[in-house]
Amino acid sequence: MPTTRVKPVTISLDEDDIDWLDGLRILGMQSRPKVDIGRSALVRLALLRLREQMSQDEIRAHLLERSAQAQASGATGRRRL
Repeated sequence: MPTTRVKPVTISLDEDDIDWLDGLRILGMQSRPKVDIGRSALVRLALLRLREQMSQDEIRAHLLERSAQAQASGATGRRRL
């Protein structure tokens, strides 16, 4: 993977996801050798894997299906997919 300049962005995560990411960071700091498992590195890894496993059309279809399921269940407010 070529190294490119990173640019700060803002994303919204639920508390369970944040706790999970923080747990991974703690695991990395407690292991030997220590590994810096920061949130940004994990998001970049997740995006890399997502690109490898799904096309843009597949991602769109998946999110569209989840949106429809949320509407069918009567969820209110802003849709979280």
